[in-house]
Order: sequence, then structure tokens, then C-alpha cells
Amino acid sequence: MTDSTFRQCGVRVDYDAGTVTLPRGDRFPVERVRGLRWEDYRQSGSYHAVIDVDDLKTPVHPVAFSTSAGPEAFVSRLRTAIERAGGPRFAVAATDTMEVVEKDLSDPIMAAVATRVRPLGRRMSFSRSD
Repeated sequence: MTDSTFRQCGVRVDYDAGTVTLPRGDRFPVERVRGLRWEDYRQSGSYHAVIDVDDLKTPVHPVAFSTSAGPEAFVSRLRTAIERAGGPRFAVAATDTMEVVEKDLSDPIMAAVATRVRPLGRRMSFSRSD
């Protein structure tokens, strides 16, 4: 991070030019970023940040991480960088806890009706507030 750019995980925001360059090399004005979200599937070890852009060819740009803290911190920094470059402000649109509900076969008498819930992960979405 410098006074004129933010760069992390293949994403670059140029504050002076007001552009965001995404991992695949696509470059857009920061005003075209429509949404940000991160997904944390701890059970499978899958952690992603997703950048939604106003583009018919490639509207969704994923960024993969190897740690659960990675996508949440990245999206927070990216939100700040986009705002600093003159882009839209973002607000939390939704937060979900994903769970798996399954039959609890540990008690054979109650197996037909009892269920257990296993945490699968979480997802947080941000949308433009303006």
C-alpha cells in the first residue's frame, strides 16, 4: 500500500486514475464496482473474496485465500481503497451463517425426528450504499 495505490492478491486500485485492476488483468473505473463479498467455508478449507463489476463479459471476479482471516481483511481494505479512489461507498447488505442440518443417527430411537446442525461457514455481502 502506498499513497497512490492499493495492491493485494492480484487486485490493484490506483487512487489517482480512479481504476481497479482485477486478478485476470481486467481494468475498470472504480465506479463500476457493484458489490463485494467474502465466503468462508471452513469445513472444506475454502476462502474466497468476490468482486462484482458492471461488465457483461466478466461480471464476477473471485480471489482465493488460504486462511480464514484473508478474505474478510482483504474486502475491508478493498472497500476503503475503492472509496479513497473516488468510487462508491459500500454497506453490509447481508450476512449469512451456512449450516448443514442432518439426521442425528447417534440415537436410534430418535433418528427419525432428531437433527443435528454442523457449521459450514459464513458469507458476508456488501452493496453500494449510494
